[in-house]
Amino acid sequence: MSEASARRSGRVTINDVAARAGVSRGAVSLAFNNRPGVSAATRERIMEAVTELGWVPSQTAIKLSGSATGAADTVGLVIARPARQLGLEPFYMEFISGAESVLEEHRCSLLLHLVRDVTQEIDVHREWWQSRRIAGSILVDIQQNDPRVTELAAIGLPAVAVGHPSLTGGFTSVWTDDEAAVHEAVRYLAALGHRRIARVGGHPSLGHTIIRTAALNTIVAELGLEPARSVTTDYSGEQGARATRSLLASPHRPTAIIYDNDIMAVAGLSVAAEMGLDVPRDVSLIAWDDSQLCQLTHPTLSAMSHDVFGFGADVTRRLFDVVHRRDLSSGPAASPMLLPRGSSAPRGNPPTDDGQGSARSGYPLRTGPASPPSPTALEPKGRFAMPLHRRRILAALLTVGALITGTAASSPATADPPRRTVDTFVQREGTTLTLQGEPFRFAGTNLYWLGLDENVGGTDHPTYFRIDDALKTARIMNATVVRSHTLGTSLGCAPCIQPGPGEFNNDAFAPIDYAIARARAYGLRLIVPLTDQWDYYHGGYPTIAKWLGLKDPEHFYTDPRAKAAYKEYSRQVLNHRNPYTGLRYKDDPTVMSWELGNELNGMTRDWVDEMGAYLGKLAPRQLISAGRQQGVDTAALTSPEVDIVDVHYYPSSALTMAADAARVTSRGKVYLAGEHGSDSLTAADALTLADNPNVTGVLSWSLFGHADDHGYVQHDDGFTLHYPGDTAAMRTDVLANAALAKMIGGQRRLPALPVTPPLITSITKQSGINEIAWRGTAGAHTYRVQRSVRGAHGPWTTLTTTPVGDNDTPWLDPTTPQTQASYRVSALDRAGRTLATSAPLGAGPSQDAEVDTLQNWARMSAHSDSLQRAPDGDGDGVRIAPRPRATAHAAWKVERPEAFTARFATRADSALPTTEVTQDGTTWKQVKPVRTTTGGTTTLRIEPPHDTAGVRLVWAAASHPAPLTGLTLVRKAASVATAAPGAFRQNPGDGATGVPVGEPLTWTASENAAHYALVLSTNADLSDPVTDVTGLRTTSYRPPVNLRPNTTYHLLVTAVNGAGSRRAENAPSSFTTGALTVDDFEGYPDGAALSAAYSRNPGGGPVALSLDSQHADGEGHALRAAHDPGTPGYSGIVRTLPTAQDWGGARNLRLWARPDGTEGRSLTVQFVAAGIYWEKEVPLTGTDNRTVNVPLADFTNPPWATKGPLDLTHITQLSFYFNGQAGTTWIDSITATD
Repeated sequence: MSEASARRSGRVTINDVAARAGVSRGAVSLAFNNRPGVSAATRERIMEAVTELGWVPSQTAIKLSGSATGAADTVGLVIARPARQLGLEPFYMEFISGAESVLEEHRCSLLLHLVRDVTQEIDVHREWWQSRRIAGSILVDIQQNDPRVTELAAIGLPAVAVGHPSLTGGFTSVWTDDEAAVHEAVRYLAALGHRRIARVGGHPSLGHTIIRTAALNTIVAELGLEPARSVTTDYSGEQGARATRSLLASPHRPTAIIYDNDIMAVAGLSVAAEMGLDVPRDVSLIAWDDSQLCQLTHPTLSAMSHDVFGFGADVTRRLFDVVHRRDLSSGPAASPMLLPRGSSAPRGNPPTDDGQGSARSGYPLRTGPASPPSPTALEPKGRFAMPLHRRRILAALLTVGALITGTAASSPATADPPRRTVDTFVQREGTTLTLQGEPFRFAGTNLYWLGLDENVGGTDHPTYFRIDDALKTARIMNATVVRSHTLGTSLGCAPCIQPGPGEFNNDAFAPIDYAIARARAYGLRLIVPLTDQWDYYHGGYPTIAKWLGLKDPEHFYTDPRAKAAYKEYSRQVLNHRNPYTGLRYKDDPTVMSWELGNELNGMTRDWVDEMGAYLGKLAPRQLISAGRQQGVDTAALTSPEVDIVDVHYYPSSALTMAADAARVTSRGKVYLAGEHGSDSLTAADALTLADNPNVTGVLSWSLFGHADDHGYVQHDDGFTLHYPGDTAAMRTDVLANAALAKMIGGQRRLPALPVTPPLITSITKQSGINEIAWRGTAGAHTYRVQRSVRGAHGPWTTLTTTPVGDNDTPWLDPTTPQTQASYRVSALDRAGRTLATSAPLGAGPSQDAEVDTLQNWARMSAHSDSLQRAPDGDGDGVRIAPRPRATAHAAWKVERPEAFTARFATRADSALPTTEVTQDGTTWKQVKPVRTTTGGTTTLRIEPPHDTAGVRLVWAAASHPAPLTGLTLVRKAASVATAAPGAFRQNPGDGATGVPVGEPLTWTASENAAHYALVLSTNADLSDPVTDVTGLRTTSYRPPVNLRPNTTYHLLVTAVNGAGSRRAENAPSSFTTGALTVDDFEGYPDGAALSAAYSRNPGGGPVALSLDSQHADGEGHALRAAHDPGTPGYSGIVRTLPTAQDWGGARNLRLWARPDGTEGRSLTVQFVAAGIYWEKEVPLTGTDNRTVNVPLADFTNPPWATKGPLDLTHITQLSFYFNGQAGTTWIDSITATD
C-alpha cells in the first residue's frame, strides 16, 4: 500500500511506517517502544515517519506487549536448522506465512533466528525474554525430554509448543495427530496389496519422528504386514536420496515408502528412476505435508496433505491466547489427510495419473465426472480364493475413502454394462458360485421394500427416486448382490401383485420392473423370495392359507390347492416381461436366485423338491435358494433341487456362520448368510468371513436411502443402515459392512454410477426466517448451502461454514435477508469436494416456495386414473402424462398462492395442458399462463388471485400429450414476524455456582422465535468466546468444547426472528462451574455394592472394601480399603465406569485421602483414557486428612502399556493401587477439576 493509498484507506500500518523509513517492522517496534537495538539516527528517521503518517499502534499490539513501553509487539521463533536447508523446506515457509497472516491482523512482527542446536536456542529465547524484545515465542521441533521445556518454563516465557502434549510439559501445545495419519497411510497401502512398507523419517530425537515410528510399527503388526523399516535423516534431499537408495538396494526391497517431508519424497522419486524402477508399478511413494512440489513431479506424488499455512495461523492465534491468558489449553489442529495421486497404486499395477493430482488406484477420490476404471485394471486375476493375507487390508477398508466405488460417470448408467457381464448368468459349481468362469463371492444388503413399501404412512409402491437412490447406495457400499422380499412376495393388498385369490395386478410390477432394470444398469445381482413365513404387509404363505380356509397355515406345504396357488403365483411373476429390459424375469441374469420363501420354518423335503423342480424348470438358468429363520434347514440342505442354503443371524456371529458354512458345503451346497444384524458385525467378523472360502455370500439387514423430500427414510427395527451413518455407531456399522463387501468380492468390473444432484424441495418461512429442505444425493457425506440475493445465476455466498448432513435438513438460514433470496445445495464427498449441485430455488421476503417432486400423488389434491408416471433420466425425475388420446387432469390445493409454475418435456407436436383455477373447489376457470420454451422444456407460469383455492392442469385427448416434469408453487408465507421475539430467560442464572460441567445450557422458549444465538465466554465482555453459535432450534445446547471445572463463564442467549432479536431477560449472566465428580461414594447402598463396583486386581495382594462414614471428607461416606500388598508389592482395585466420563476440560485429578500412619507406603492412581493406560504414584504418609491434587499432565503411560496421546474426553476405568506395607487407606470425593 502506498502512502497515498494508506491515507485514502484511513488505516496506516506498521508496514507503511517501515516502508517510509526504509527499515524492518521490528525496527519500527523497537524505536516506538524506546527499546535498544536501533541507532539514534534510525530511531529519529522512524519517528519522523510515524509523525508524518500519523501511525498509532493497534490496541491488540499494545495488549500483546503488555504496555506501549513494555515488551515489543513481536513474537519470537527460533529454528535449529541449517539456513540453506530451511530455505528449501516448504513446511517452514508455509508455516511462517500462516503465522505472519495472524501477526499482520494484529500489526505485530515475527523475530526469526536460526541456531545450531537447542542449547543455543535456549540462550536466544532467554536473552529475548529478559530484554523484553518479545511478548512470547513459538517452540518448534519438540524433542523427547526436551531441555527447552524446563529451562524456558523456569523463566516464565509465554510460549506455545508445536508438538504433542506428552512432549511439551506445562506449555500450551498445538499438534497434528501423527499417529492417525501414519495409520491412514499404511491402511491405504495395505489395501493396495503392499506388505513390505518402509519409511524415511526425520531426526530420531524429534518427538513427531518417535510418534510416527511407533505408529508405523504398531499398525503394520496390527494388519499382519512384514515388520517395517524406518530410516532417520536430517530432512534434506541428500539424506532422503541416500536413505531411499539404501532401501531400494536391499534384498528385501520395500514395495512402498512413506517420507516425512516432500523434499525427501521428490529425492526418492529421482532415485527410483535412477535405479530403473517404475513408480508406482515397482514401488509406491507417499510424501508428507503436500506442498506444490508434490504436484510438479511426474508422476504426481501421493501425500498426507496438511494445511501447513492454517497450522501456522492456529499456533499463532493460540500464542495470543497464552499471552493474554485467555486460554491456556492445548488442542489438536486438523489432521493430515491422504490424497492419492500418481505415485501410489496396487502392487504391480500402475494407476491412471491425470496430471491433476488424482489417481484411480483402488482408493478412489473423485472430484467430478471421470472415466470408469480401466477394464484391464479391474479384470479378475485368477480364481478368487480369498487367502488369509486379506487380513492386512481390513483397516484400510475401514477408511471411508477406500470404500466408495465411485459416484460419477462420464456416460449414463442407463446403458447396459458390457454384454458379456450383464448377459451372463451366475452359475453354481459344487459349493461355489461363478460368473464368467471366475469365483463369485459377495456381500451386500437387504432392500426388502423395493417392490412394495411399508414406510410411506401405509402400504404403497416406493418411488422411482427411492428405488434408484437405495440401489446406488448399496453399490457405493461395495454391494454386488441385493436381496429383496417384495420384488417377489406381494400378496393380499390392493397395490400387491396378487390382491386376492385368482386376481393379478399388472400395475404392481411397475416398481419391480424399474428396480430390476436399475440393478442391471448398476451391475447388481438380485435374490428374490417368492413367499414369506410371516404375514407382514406384503403377505406370504399365511395369506394363501387364509384364502383357502386352511385350518393350520402349515398345511400350505401339503394341501394340493395351496401348492397349486404357489405355483401359479410364481409362474405369473417369473413370466412377467420387463418393459425396460425386454426380458421376462426368468430370463434376466440380474435375478441371480429365486428363493422359495423368506424364513420358511416348516418346509418339508417333498415340498422343497417339488417347488424347487418347478421353479428350476421355469427358470433353468437361474439358481434356487431356500432357508429358515434360524439354523440350517434340513430340507433345503438335502434337496437336490436347491443350489443355495440361506441362513439368518441375529445378532451376527462369525463363529456360528463358519460352523453353518462348513456344514452346508460338506453337503455340496452353496452357503449364504442371507440376513444378519447390521449392528453386530465387527471388524474381526469381517476378517473371518472374508477369509473363509466356505462363505459365498453375506447380506446385512437392512439398508434405507434418502426420502423423497428430505432426510432419510426412517425404520424402527433397530437394524437400519443409512449411508454414511447417522451416529458414530452406525458409521462404524456402515464401514464394517462395506469393508466386508470389498474384501470378499474383490475387484470386479462394474458400471460407473451417475450422480443424482440434490433437489431443494421447499423454502419455508419460520417467523420470517427461511428454512431450506432438500432431497439428498447417494454417496454424499455432507452438503454445502449457498445463497444469492441477485438471482438464480449468482454470485453465491456459502452459508454453511461447517458442512451439514442429511439429518440437518430442513436447515435454517439464520441470516435470512429481507430481499428475494435464491438457494442452491451442493453434495460433497468425504474430502469436501463437490459431487453435484442442485438447481436453484428462490423465495421473496414474505414468500414460501415448494417443489412437487411428482414421485407420488401425495401433494396433488386430485388426479385422473388415466395419468401415468414414468421415470425420467438417471433416477432424479419422473414424467407424468395421460395415455395417448386420453383426457386427464391433475389438481393441487393452494393457499395464498402467488405463482404456479409447471415444466413440461416438449417437442414440436406435443400437446400442452390448459391451466385452470378455482376459488371454491368446484367451479374451475381457465387462465392464460405465461409460456416460455428453452430447448426441449416448456414452462407454464401463472400468478393466480390470492383467493385461489386450487390450480389444475387439464390435458385434452392428443397423440402426444406433453409430460409434466416439474412443478413449483410460490405462496405468501404463513409464518411471518411482525415484532421481535417474546421475553424469555436463560439458565444457569446470574451468580449460579457449582454448575455441572457436563450439563447443557438451557433457556425458556421465546414466543415467535425462529432460532436462537448463543455466546459463551470466560470474559465479561464476551470477547474470545468459547463458543459462538447461531441457528439453534431447541431450548438447550451442549457446547462442543468441554467447560472447565471451577471456572466462571459468561452467557448470552438471543432469540431471533425475521423482525428482530431479543436478549434473554437475565442476559448476560455469569456462572461458575463446579468440579466434575468422578466418584463421591454416595451412590452405593452398602459395602457389597462398593466391592462389586471396585473389583480387586487378582494379580495383587488382598484388599477388603467397605463404606465408612466416620473417616470421610466431612459428609456422607468414604471408601475404606484394608490392604496387604504382600509378595506382589501392591493391592489393587479397579472400577470400570458404567458410562465413559469426559475430563476434557480438567487440569487436575483431586481426591480426599487419609492414610493410617504406616510408613513406606504410596498410592498409584491409574485410569484408562481412550483405551490407553495412565498412572501417577503419590506418597501416603502420616494420619492427617488431606486433599491430594495430581496434575493430569503428570500422568504417564506405565512401562508395560501401549504408548499414546492423552485423550481425556473418554475415560472408561479408574483404579487405585496400594503399594508397600499393609494398612488401611480412606479415599473420598474424587473430582476432575481445574
